[in-house]
Amino acid sequence: MFKKLVMLIAFFLFSHFAIAEMKLEEVIDYDCRFNRKACAAASEVKAAVKAASSKYGVDPLLLLSIIREESKFRPLARSSSSHGLAQVNSHYHLKKFEGKSIYDIAKNVDVGASILKYCINRKKGNVSK
Repeated sequence: MFKKLVMLIAFFLFSHFAIAEMKLEEVIDYDCRFNRKACAAASEVKAAVKAASSKYGVDPLLLLSIIREESKFRPLARSSSSHGLAQVNSHYHLKKFEGKSIYDIAKNVDVGASILKYCINRKKGNVSK
């Protein structure tokens, strides 16, 4: 998981320059033009990213970049053991959902942001390494 996070952070650093001047809403709206599934939950995703990024003190564009790369903004995205927008691994983080569905947009983004914050703290704030 840590190796995957490092790869995502590298993706963020490259993609962040392209979207650094864009607002959170503009990034999601841009993707909506190419992905109808992203549009269906766009307003809920915007609210969830804003809430989680301010709650955990993470850059909303970093969080959004991870969601974009992991799930292409599809709330029901699923891989082998990861689920939802932030592709949270259900084997390790199921307790954090406190009885809510792992596909609940707000809770999935919240748990994803808490994992991101943990990883950033582990690297002492240095997301480039």
